[in-house]
This record gives sequence, C-alpha cells and structure tokens, in this order.
Amino acid sequence: MKYVAYIGIGSNLGDRLANCERAVELLKQHNKIEVVAVSSWYETEAVTLNQEREPSYINGAIKISTTLSPQELLESLKTIETQMGRPAHHPKWSSRTIDLDILFYDDLAINLNPPSEQGVGEALASTRGGTAVSAVQHKNRRDACSTERANEACPACPPKPWRRRERSRRVAPTRNISPLIKGGEGGLIIPHPEIEKRMFVLKPLCDIAPELLHPVLKMKIKDLYLNIG
Repeated sequence: MKYVAYIGIGSNLGDRLANCERAVELLKQHNKIEVVAVSSWYETEAVTLNQEREPSYINGAIKISTTLSPQELLESLKTIETQMGRPAHHPKWSSRTIDLDILFYDDLAINLNPPSEQGVGEALASTRGGTAVSAVQHKNRRDACSTERANEACPACPPKPWRRRERSRRVAPTRNISPLIKGGEGGLIIPHPEIEKRMFVLKPLCDIAPELLHPVLKMKIKDLYLNIG
C-alpha cells in the first residue's frame, strides 16, 4: 500500500541550494519513494534557542508517495543526512548541511516523546484522523509542544523567495500505519511539532499542498499560513 508523506528540507551550511536539491535527487533514487511535487526554495533566518547568530537557511518541502512505513522512511532520511555529511550526533540547534524532517505521513498523528521530555499535562497520544486511541488525548496541538520550545518566538517576517545574486527570481528545482517521526531529543512526533508556528514550513507547503488538512488542528495549510502571514 502506498502512503503520502510530506518532507521538510533545509540547509544552512555550504552550498545550501545544491544541498537541498541533492537531497531531493537522493530521495528520487530510492526504489520505494516517488517524489510527486517539489516546492520553491526559500531563504529564512535560522531559528535558534538563545537567538544566537547562525547562517540563514534555504528551506523547501516535497510531497512523496511511498510504501515505506514511517519508521523506515525516517531511517532512509537519516541515511541521506549521514551520506551528505551530517553528524549522527549534533547539538539540537546547530547549523547543518542538510535537515530532512517528516512533516506529515498520511492522516496519522502520534506523540511518542518520553513523558520526562514532555511539558506539564502532556501524555502519550496517538490519533488517526484526529480520533484518539491512547488513554489520554491532548486538548489541542499546542499542549503537545515541549516546554523548552513553548515560548519560542516565530520570525517576525515571512520568508522571502531565495534569489541568486545575479538574478532576481525564485529558484526552481534542477529537476522536477504506526508513524514514527523524530522530534525533540530522539522522540517521535507526527505531525512535526509546531508546524502552525513555522512560516518556513508553511510557505513551501502552500506551494504544493495548500488544501492539506492538519490531522490534529483540523485546519488547512493555507489557513495556518494566513494565520501567521
């Protein structure tokens, strides 16, 4: 059976655009992944824990069709990150050659972060299409945010399309179950945490899936984007 997933892509080290496009090509080479759509690429300021200065990111998103389970997809993304030079262990807010995150997988939602890493009032929750299957269900998505990120400020301005120095235009790509997703310190969360606060995630997603419904918030991507745009 094939599932639809959305992957967030980012890079703020080296040739950032080339890194992002290389990651897309490596995903295309996987025999169990079909890349269906690729967003435009956007330059955004790095989000850091204590407002440290880091190089800006190139960010985008892709839609894929896959027969991989979420855990298998996660492992495939980690393999590509390693192949492209990202260390297996690195500080949470550090710069990176490539960053690949599962944003959505089908219409599934789950939070498998250990209780010690969750905020007050959190509990393990797993839903499909918003229907709780765990003992305790979060009242809303923000309840599931980790305490260390709950008060994190969003960038004041929307990201702007990335532009090459010699040309003023948007950069196009060179070529056209039980979900387990990384989140926090090795925890597993889907949808990816705080999508509703991340312009650098929502803007690329609006390029390829504006009508996509967030399975927990029950809001379309385009509406989440407008909320913070």
